[in-house]
Amino acid sequence: MGWLQVPQEHLQWLHVPAEWLQKGSTVPTVTEDTNRAKDVETAPTSILSKRHPTSSASENSDTSTPATFTISKSAKSRGRPKVRKQQKVSGKKERMTRGKEKATKLVQGTLVPVPSLNNLVKLLDRDYRYIDIKSSTQSLSERSVPQSKKAIAGIFTSEESENDIRYIFPQWFVTKAQSAIQQFRKAVPVDCGEDGVGVRVPRFGIYQLRDINAMDRWHRALKCITDVEDTVVWAVNTSNKRLSLPDELLDGVSDDIGMREQKIKTLLLRGGPRTPFGTLSSLSLLTLRGNKWLDDACMAQGLVLLQKENTKVGIIDPIFHRFRDREDKLRVIRSGTPFDSANELVLMGLHVDNNHWCGIVFDFRPETRSVTVFDPLQATKTNYYGMCDDLLKDLFGELRANMRLKKKTKPRQPDGANCGVMVLLFFECYIRGISMPNKPSPAMLRFMRLRYLLKCIP
Repeated sequence: MGWLQVPQEHLQWLHVPAEWLQKGSTVPTVTEDTNRAKDVETAPTSILSKRHPTSSASENSDTSTPATFTISKSAKSRGRPKVRKQQKVSGKKERMTRGKEKATKLVQGTLVPVPSLNNLVKLLDRDYRYIDIKSSTQSLSERSVPQSKKAIAGIFTSEESENDIRYIFPQWFVTKAQSAIQQFRKAVPVDCGEDGVGVRVPRFGIYQLRDINAMDRWHRALKCITDVEDTVVWAVNTSNKRLSLPDELLDGVSDDIGMREQKIKTLLLRGGPRTPFGTLSSLSLLTLRGNKWLDDACMAQGLVLLQKENTKVGIIDPIFHRFRDREDKLRVIRSGTPFDSANELVLMGLHVDNNHWCGIVFDFRPETRSVTVFDPLQATKTNYYGMCDDLLKDLFGELRANMRLKKKTKPRQPDGANCGVMVLLFFECYIRGISMPNKPSPAMLRFMRLRYLLKCIP
């Protein structure tokens, strides 16, 4: 039987009989593995591990003979790291599932991009809704800036400007930077463009005009989000109970407040529907909430709704009143072909004295042929009826001369903010042939505001 000489310092790693550890002792090995034994002897510094033989000779050996074993110079464990060994099967499956989902999104191009100002601009350049922009605006935080911080305008290249911007300056500082750039561009004889001019902010960096404008867009988008959330709170707290309204005026509002909220959050915050007047801003519909004054685009969308729900109705774009020249006004009035021969009624919202909405209906039906004017305020000290008549004579002289003029003197708006919704209510009641409520309450007008808002959202 051959023997392998093992250095004493290596034997402390082996579980062997004590007598083998005495000085000058040798460790027995199997004769068949003499070649491996020689290899171990030539590399005494290797880490040794024992491997019990599996031959039958070892099993039948005499019990008094010490057990033999093979010394191998195997390296330390080549298996996976300990973290992988210790993880549970469920954790492994979850990790693999997440990896597959991420790979799928990468292939499909739907993986959420890194939050940055450049990626936000790409989103703001498209038509978006509340649900599209909410998380993206929150991914960028507003960076505090001292009130004394300067914005020094100048000509800068894109190489020396900040590129990967992941924060937003406060609105007041954005306005300050825009003002500084505007004054600088006026003083420079050549136009630098958005890519050539910017501001240096000490201890912050250099920012080009397009980045400053992008920050301004972020603030405006954030305001839109706040307006939508305020509208949702107002909508879910608007009651449709105990209202003295005809059944024809109670549709369009669900009792499920969750459905109200969901529909409002689908409102386009950029862009809008195509109408006979062109593309109108859907964001203007938010002026229907609370006691806000209805703007031109909101009134126009209310008119579009009434035309869509009723046949043989023509509508006039209320934006015409903003033009000073008479020919420009007539051009806008004719744009939607309201006086088509097929139309029996033509609705016109009239902005009087630059602060009040009145309604005019041209009725071409033989039995009711007339021009009806409605002033929701019905104030004795104002001359809104006279202003409406003057405009009719100026723009529709022949019609005014050949049609009977009627004044709708009831009802009266209960406050100074609901003239717009009262005009829409007047139009709808006239079309449907029903009477307007005698004394419209604030609760009833609040419901009507919500009704028109929800019905105007596609």
